Amino acid sequence: MEQFQKATITAQYVNPPKDGKPNGSIKDTNGRYWSAKPEYLSQVQPGMTFGVEYRTSEFNGKTYYFIEGLLFNGQTPAQTMQQPAQQAYVPPQTTVAPQPTPKLAVIPPSDKEEGMFIMGVVGRAMGSGKYETKDIPALTQAAVLAWRTRHATPVQVGSYADPQDPGPQLDQQLNDAIPF
Repeated sequence: MEQFQKATITAQYVNPPKDGKPNGSIKDTNGRYWSAKPEYLSQVQPGMTFGVEYRTSEFNGKTYYFIEGLLFNGQTPAQTMQQPAQQAYVPPQTTVAPQPTPKLAVIPPSDKEEGMFIMGVVGRAMGSGKYETKDIPALTQAAVLAWRTRHATPVQVGSYADPQDPGPQLDQQLNDAIPF
């Protein structure tokens, strides 16, 4: 089995394959171009820092770099996906006093809509360049929480949503004397 060299790069541009060409390229922040297969390009966004396994080739006095594998946190994407999210992200300790849990009336969203929302939020965050691949589980958890919070309506005892409480008697309130 061939041993590849390893490097850590930050993508500045991700270029799809040109017509008739099998590979695209990644330009790193140092100005170096890396030839990459489309399946590798789809896992990379501008601003991401990640590891690569690569080989080089000399042609006409110029060195060409060919990506043979991606490494996220020192592992291939398949190894990264096998780890439980709890190991990848440990939430920070907070000192906020616990709040009483409100009763929630949940409006069940479609799984497809939820998935699209989560993918959009995580993709946008990763595209900003402010996050690394190690942050994907935390971003995903935050997006899930945002989606589920948005699609839940708090119901408090004594509110109009409580079937035992008819709410104010509007006809008595609307027929009061107006003092002016």
